[in-house]
Amino acid sequence: MTTIEVFLKRFRSASAKKEYHHIIRQYMEWINNTRYNDIKTLDHDFNRYLKSETNFLQNLSDYIFYLKNTKKYASGTIHGHIKKIKQFLSENDVEIIYTQKFKKQLPKIENITHDVAPHSEDVKKIILSARPMMRSLLLFLISGGMRINELLSLHPEDIGERSGVGIIHLDKSITKNGKPRIVCITPECLHFYKEWMAKREEYIKQKKDNYFSNHVSENKTIFPFAYNTVRRMFDTTLKEAGFNKKHNGSNRNIIHFHLFRKYFDTMCFMSGMSDSMRYAMIGHASNKMDRIYILPGEEMLIQEYLKAVPKLTVLTDIETEKQMHFYKNKCEKIDISMDTLLSQMKEQADRIQRQDDILQEMNKTLQVYDQAIKIYQNQMNIPQKPIAAK
Repeated sequence: MTTIEVFLKRFRSASAKKEYHHIIRQYMEWINNTRYNDIKTLDHDFNRYLKSETNFLQNLSDYIFYLKNTKKYASGTIHGHIKKIKQFLSENDVEIIYTQKFKKQLPKIENITHDVAPHSEDVKKIILSARPMMRSLLLFLISGGMRINELLSLHPEDIGERSGVGIIHLDKSITKNGKPRIVCITPECLHFYKEWMAKREEYIKQKKDNYFSNHVSENKTIFPFAYNTVRRMFDTTLKEAGFNKKHNGSNRNIIHFHLFRKYFDTMCFMSGMSDSMRYAMIGHASNKMDRIYILPGEEMLIQEYLKAVPKLTVLTDIETEKQMHFYKNKCEKIDISMDTLLSQMKEQADRIQRQDDILQEMNKTLQVYDQAIKIYQNQMNIPQKPIAAK
């Protein structure tokens, strides 16, 4: 087992392991100016880095500058990266003590994005602009309040159905806090999920040769893509919907994945869902006593969730149902008109065919008559005059 694997083993949550591994790899790629595709090579270079006579604190100082000016990370993200790298180095006998100069280089933590839950009409516009895969993915986030990493770890067998809504049992290995929980999704989300699954294999087969890696076709998750791939797809959707603006001073889109989690929480609150059930679904606890005593089951969660279904439903609201009914009736009338028109065209074609047959017979008769006239004129020595065909 590698040094990195030993370190990651201490974390219970798979998402925490993935985050630490990503941060360590990104740091080492910056140190050595190279890409790492396997953990053994990464671990080998890390151990060599530990034995080198380098100034680790200066490296971290330069890395802060890189994260801030090149990657344009938010201040909180930079603090998180540096803290995790320092922790990993400390576990490998590299003790780093922050100097006053170093502390001043760390950016002041402040909320520069000021997230606000999007308006329901904006959400509808984004969903209508999305393709089947992205539409299904976004509706999972909107109607279930899951984190994007949790969603990307789901398999089809994790999805159930009860009382008309979808039921998802999130395993502790994929949740952020390492605790299992139950999540519900709307009937609308179930519908578009089934639509995506019907197209999934063909979609992956077509796209694989373009920019998806080979492991995608072997990945049996519902959305078998890496986070960065999904984010690029989402950026395209936002651009097509006209919501690709970024926060000032940040590389973060105004509309981002985590915002839909806040949208879910807002809609549940507005629907009158109890705080305890709301916190249970999004993976938070309202207080210590809730964590100890409240263990909601499926029935209790579904009853509370049904209150929020109308507000969490994006497309199939009453207005849209009326429009669908109107266009359905209109299409049925068009179908009837088309049937009538096709029938009339067929009858006309038959009449034309019959008239054509009559004209051909008349032409044949005229030809026979012309031949008979020629024979008669030859016998009577009468000069021939051509008979024009009619």
